[in-house]
Amino acid sequence: MLAGVYLTMSTAVGIIGADIIAAASPAPYRFVFAFIFAIGFGIRSHFQRRVSHFKHDVPY
Repeated sequence: MLAGVYLTMSTAVGIIGADIIAAASPAPYRFVFAFIFAIGFGIRSHFQRRVSHFKHDVPY
């Protein structure tokens, strides 16, 4: 569930950020969207690495 939230939020932040930046200079619109979208994925994967050890702490 959290993975879906991170994916949705990183996409939303990328689209909104690119729209705001495109108003100032429309030329790098696609590059900026891809860059912000990639940063969202980087943050998501960093968070997953930080909490991945918790799955071993849960008793069966």
